[in-house]
Amino acid sequence: MELIDKETNVWACGLDELTPENIENYFKANKNTPLSDFSFYYEKDKDRIILIKTFELFDIYSIIICDYLGADKARRPYIRRTINIKYDNLMFENSFDFLDKILNRREYIDTVRILKHQSKNIYLNDTNVSYIELKIDNEWVKQYYLFNYGIILGKRMERQKKERHNKQVTACCEVVNRFRKG
Repeated sequence: MELIDKETNVWACGLDELTPENIENYFKANKNTPLSDFSFYYEKDKDRIILIKTFELFDIYSIIICDYLGADKARRPYIRRTINIKYDNLMFENSFDFLDKILNRREYIDTVRILKHQSKNIYLNDTNVSYIELKIDNEWVKQYYLFNYGIILGKRMERQKKERHNKQVTACCEVVNRFRKG
């Protein structure tokens, strides 16, 4: 197995590297589909996506999946529309739906990881991570925890913006240095 993108945790492997459980799960989900159409799967325990190298659209899928997982929420619908217009393939639409479920799961895991350090128990709704369902009677305490949650998420968003900006500046500097040397 080889790592394709560390940031989005996307890996690649051949059909010979799959476990019998993976193949069995594929056939359970896709009863009349040949194994050559097996494009990728998700390992929940390691939170990684594994692309199958022998899949005919492996190169396109590796680029699209890494782009889609690395994009922010505002850019994902644009990527989705662009790919659907260009390829007009139901397989991509199903893949995007599956990737959205993975992204929601990752967001949920991150939120739980952040909130587990709170002093009171905060219960999250499994289907929608956008709000917190607090099991507290006192309205002031509820507002306090929601405020702390907002601060935590705001700090995370600012940190992501800074990291994205620093990567862009570094990439621009590398391009300028190449032109100066060349």
